[in-house]
Order: sequence, then C-alpha cells, then structure tokens
Amino acid sequence: MVSIDLPVIGERRAVARDDGVSPTKVLLVEDDSDLQLVAVEALRHLGYAVLTANEGNGALEILRRDPEVDVLFTDVVMPKGMSGVDLLGPALELRPDLKVILASGYARGQLPTIPAGCEFLAKPYRIEDLAACLIKVTAASGA
Repeated sequence: MVSIDLPVIGERRAVARDDGVSPTKVLLVEDDSDLQLVAVEALRHLGYAVLTANEGNGALEILRRDPEVDVLFTDVVMPKGMSGVDLLGPALELRPDLKVILASGYARGQLPTIPAGCEFLAKPYRIEDLAACLIKVTAASGA
C-alpha cells in the first residue's frame, strides 16, 4: 500500500475558472504505476487537468488526439526503447509550443543531455518543487 501526505502550499489553482478558460492540461508519462498515481494526485491537487501514459508511444498517441495538452511531464528513463529525451523530438514535431518537464531519480550527470528549454525535476520531488516547475514553464507561455 502506498500512502502520501500532500502539504497545502499557498492557494490551490482553480480547476474551474470563472473566465471559462480550462485549466492547464498536463500529459504525465511515467512507467512506474505507483509514482504515476502519486504524481497524478499531486497535479490534480495543484489544479491541473491530467492525462497519463506509461510509455513514449502512448504519449505520442495522446498528443495526436488532444491538441489542448499544454505541458509534457515525462520520466527520462523509461522502458520499451523510448526514453523521455527520445520522446521530445516527435512530441515537439507534433506540438512545437509544448512545454516540457523531464524528471529522473538518476543524477543529472548520469543522464543524456537535457535539451535547452526543458525543465528538469529530480526525483523524489516535493509537491512544492513540482508546483514551482510547472509555474515556471506555464508562465513563459501564458498557459
């Protein structure tokens, strides 16, 4: 059994906004089902709409179907031959305006080079770190 306590930080972002604008939509790509569950709960707690995939090809299919995804939040190391960094090329080809957060439990020096314009979030991360990273990427785009 997995248990997580999420601290309240500042005000939650409003899921339903008065101005009729939908919340920022995040595509979470995480192959570990327990980590995916925790991350989904954290993202929803922060007021984001969340879609999930457990590998790169599934993520690309979602990006093809849903033009409203604003942020790609992906694990760097994933199975099935496509890492999070490998996913970026085809994802950004489909959606050049996509904001990207890469996460990993490996030290940054052990990973492939993180492309410019992408944020990096070290695992394990606190909800405050996730919130700050999301605010940073979405503020740049106005999403």
